[in-house]
Amino acid sequence: MSRPPPGRLGEAGGRVLALGRVIEVVRRPGPRLHGRAGFSRGGVTVADHATGALLRLEMENEYLLALRDGRVVASTPDVLAVLDRRTVTPISGDAVRAGMEVMVLQVPIAPFWTDPGRIALVAPRAYGIDCEPVLLGGRR
Repeated sequence: MSRPPPGRLGEAGGRVLALGRVIEVVRRPGPRLHGRAGFSRGGVTVADHATGALLRLEMENEYLLALRDGRVVASTPDVLAVLDRRTVTPISGDAVRAGMEVMVLQVPIAPFWTDPGRIALVAPRAYGIDCEPVLLGGRR
């Protein structure tokens, strides 16, 4: 699913994953590392107004994985962003709330990070998610 990207998003090679309402936000404590609490983890579910699909975003200190109706459609190291639909202001994982009207975007990361020697540092498995990266345009 790919809609025509708004303005500069198209210039950047990005795409809109969903335009809709946040229907659920779940947060849980992250793993303890070196005796200190890690980033909290969680998920955000967006009901897409145009298609009725559910887009689930897995997050830690950033959005890491997008699943549409249970199928992985985007992941880190590409940038996954949630924006307020009215103001186009980014909404961080700790600020997103049920009821918000949002736009979810996928923007390609710099090629530096998709180099075979670096991608493992920022791919889903680096965050404990058992999944290969799903990048825009099938890049790898």
